[in-house]
Amino acid sequence: MIAVGDRLPDLPLMHFDEGPTAFDLPSHLAGRTIILIGVPGAFTPTCSERHLPGFIAFADKLKATGADEIICLSVNDPHVMNAWSKSMNGEALTFVSDWDAAFVRAMGLEVDRHSQGMGWRAGRFALIVRDGVVTHIGLEEETKNLTTSSAESILEVLQQG
Repeated sequence: MIAVGDRLPDLPLMHFDEGPTAFDLPSHLAGRTIILIGVPGAFTPTCSERHLPGFIAFADKLKATGADEIICLSVNDPHVMNAWSKSMNGEALTFVSDWDAAFVRAMGLEVDRHSQGMGWRAGRFALIVRDGVVTHIGLEEETKNLTTSSAESILEVLQQG
């Protein structure tokens, strides 16, 4: 599993920009502080009702305490992530697709949801990444929990420096 001090993997991700487009993660990381939140699925209850809304509501505060960008990642296709972003009024965040779960699997942050008809998914997490290096990991043991991966928890870590 990825640890504090590790670099994020350089694997393909997608986003939606007038259609599905490759997302150049290294260019978003270079010299910047980002918050990378992982959610099990767009439009799912906990993700849509509890996790993502906190990051949308706290986006300005998170950015004021040092985050250059907040990236929401899920194992959904770019069309789904685009629709979810619009439905959630998520303009303050960047939504990316790890369509085949390769990125989350490389980090060891995947969860098996085959029994629920969802296949491999991202676990629920929030990482603080500075210049491509992970400096904080908020990983939920159970994906219905929102303790270490919540916007409030990440804001507290950023405020502590």
